[in-house]
Amino acid sequence: MARATASVKSPVEKGAADLVHRTEELTSRVVDGMGRISRQVDLAAQRLIAAVQDLRMPAAQQHAIAARERGNLEAAFWLFNEEFDRRPDDPSVALSYWDLALAFGRGDIASRAGVKLVETRAASGETQLAAQHWLELVKQAPDALVSPIAIATILPALKERLAHSNDDGPDDRQTLMGYLRTAVRHAVDPRNSGLHPGVALRIFQEGREINPEASRRAAEIALESPHLHEAKRERLIEWLAGNPTEERARR
Repeated sequence: MARATASVKSPVEKGAADLVHRTEELTSRVVDGMGRISRQVDLAAQRLIAAVQDLRMPAAQQHAIAARERGNLEAAFWLFNEEFDRRPDDPSVALSYWDLALAFGRGDIASRAGVKLVETRAASGETQLAAQHWLELVKQAPDALVSPIAIATILPALKERLAHSNDDGPDDRQTLMGYLRTAVRHAVDPRNSGLHPGVALRIFQEGREINPEASRRAAEIALESPHLHEAKRERLIEWLAGNPTEERARR
């Protein structure tokens, strides 16, 4: 009997236990409530930021986004076409315009935006993304030229894709190799400005095994630099002597 009565809690102990339980329950409710309030505040802050950004956004861009959200891609495309004419240096406009062009199948018209994206991404060090934009661009507008410095920047990323490609899918080895040859050729295209000796040397170093003929032009321009290291100059001259053009080889 003594053991049975010992397990029975006194009124004071029972009251203390109930108080602890109610305190824990209240604390849990308070914590949950504070969490909900915090999430609501965060959501409100995000909505406020989005609203401020919308207010700062030009009306034409707002109309273009609204048309895109309604599913009217054609109207959105032409609105972004006009907006890009007004603000070609705005990366958000260029990206929206280019994405719509791909969806709408009008990358040829929007090639200016594609060029801008490649050059902007390359300049900011986003080489993989720049390479992806360039592949999209060359498929949609094969004659669009990006700057030689941008091509020199993305060539390693394109070569890396080639190394990890296979013969299955849209970007098989043969297709990628063709695009690589095109990239080197575009870099030395006479219509393309900005191929100074320093960039030309980079094009030569990355592209001599991909497109020897185009790389020959890059090597010749690199040799025009009076500051070229003598050892590099000798290697360029030696390479040029061992890789004559087809015309010289026939003589």
